[in-house]
Amino acid sequence: MMTLAPSNKQRYEKIARLFDEVADPLLAKDEEEAEKARAAAEAEAAEARKVAEAKAKAAAEELLAEEEKEKQQASTKAGKAKQSKGKKGKGKGKRWRAER
Repeated sequence: MMTLAPSNKQRYEKIARLFDEVADPLLAKDEEEAEKARAAAEAEAAEARKVAEAKAKAAAEELLAEEEKEKQQASTKAGKAKQSKGKKGKGKGKRWRAER
């Protein structure tokens, strides 16, 4: 490593301070813009999550409604099948007997 003379060291420190005076505001501006971009991306992601959750909820509710409808239809068909089986084999009924 090279040793600098005190006068050279002071001159380099002054130059470094001048560079810092120029670079620090630029770096701060870049950091501010990056933070704004991160915040915007987080907000967009949160909105996308809300939309996805709403779509998933709607799809789940639709599936549940379809299942309930199918259960109702199956129950109705089963009830009708039981009724029709009960009527079979009973013959002509009371009128027929009364007419005889």
